[in-house]
Amino acid sequence: ANTSLWLPPFSHACSHEIDSGQQCKGVGMSLGWILLVDTLAGSLIFLSLSGVILWLQTSRRRGIGLMIFGVSIVATLGLALTRL
Repeated sequence: ANTSLWLPPFSHACSHEIDSGQQCKGVGMSLGWILLVDTLAGSLIFLSLSGVILWLQTSRRRGIGLMIFGVSIVATLGLALTRL
């Protein structure tokens, strides 16, 4: 009988932690929890982007808002690329 620990697909990145007795985050979650978390994350992204679009359509100070938005995008990309 095969007594090895079953790992879901794409969980090989945590296999060294399982070997050492530590538990990986998100491994072994049910499909319902995965769908719930992904749906909430997608909703937050959608609401953020739609809020910016609605604000741009109604605000008088679009230039300042666009400048802040642009700086935040550049900063986010810069931080993400330095971590690679």
